[in-house]
Amino acid sequence: MIRNWKSQKLQEYRHGQRQANAFLKRPSATRAGELLNLSRNQLRIRSVLLTGHCHLKEHLIKLGMVESHGCDRCHQALETAPHIFCDCEALVVLRFWHLSHHFLQPDDSATMSISKTLHFVQSAELLNA
Repeated sequence: MIRNWKSQKLQEYRHGQRQANAFLKRPSATRAGELLNLSRNQLRIRSVLLTGHCHLKEHLIKLGMVESHGCDRCHQALETAPHIFCDCEALVVLRFWHLSHHFLQPDDSATMSISKTLHFVQSAELLNA
């Protein structure tokens, strides 16, 4: 009964968090432990990518800061964190170098090393204004 209530509350909380839901399918004690060991800046980077509140065009267009929402790297898709992290063709080499995959699915991030993910983000200069 408590598990059902907990599951229902989690579903209610996560409703509307489309981007975070794409990356995180369920709570993980192991992942929580990894996150607790990150520095404040590393945790900030991880958080802005999960929420989409970063200098990618999907967020900037909502703020009225840009007019075009196309990816500056590949010019083929909407510039979102899932696109950059998973399937932007312009980042294939960097993605393979840091994450050992040319292309990913959003739920692959649940098993991916956080430190490797952070190195990819830094190399791709994802959070530069």
